Amino acid sequence: MLAECVEVGLPALIILVFISQYLNRFISPNKLINGRFAVLFSIASAWLIAQILTASTIYNNKPEDTKNSCRTDRSGLVNSSSWVYLPFIPFQWGVPTFNFGEALAMTAASFVSLFESTGAFYAAARYGSATPVPPHVIGRGAGWVGVASFFSGVLGSVTGCTASVENAGLLALTRVGSRRVIQISAGFMIFFSIFGMID
Repeated sequence: MLAECVEVGLPALIILVFISQYLNRFISPNKLINGRFAVLFSIASAWLIAQILTASTIYNNKPEDTKNSCRTDRSGLVNSSSWVYLPFIPFQWGVPTFNFGEALAMTAASFVSLFESTGAFYAAARYGSATPVPPHVIGRGAGWVGVASFFSGVLGSVTGCTASVENAGLLALTRVGSRRVIQISAGFMIFFSIFGMID
């Protein structure tokens, strides 16, 4: 994406490298905040730069590809969304159908998700300083992943559910092993899925 919008991507890359590699020389925080949040700060600064460039009408006479890549107001998702939407309507994309080939492909994807979830369970237990995970807990976790994938299909999600390996990595990086973090982030996701115009 850097090549598609250089005027936004290049400053974001420079900010990312500066924060992660050089800011510790000027500011020495007690924790390694600069390394942990460099990507977050660079994404926020890229959006700010893109918003400033969009508001300054610099893209008005540019080609359509540049407008689609660089402007912050091209998708129209916020304008077209309703103020309040309840996404909990079963089978909103139509009646379920069955195709043997597609079911076989999804079975293979489910096995991959099962293996990935098993590794994520062990990693989360290790990095969260918990006791080693017994086999019956792995089976119970895999069962709940299956139940969640079923309800995802019923409620119209285009993806299944799996344990997030990225979250296990973040657990190792941040050393925050509280369930409260997951509960609060889930609350944010549910809130913003219902009230789409607020975000």
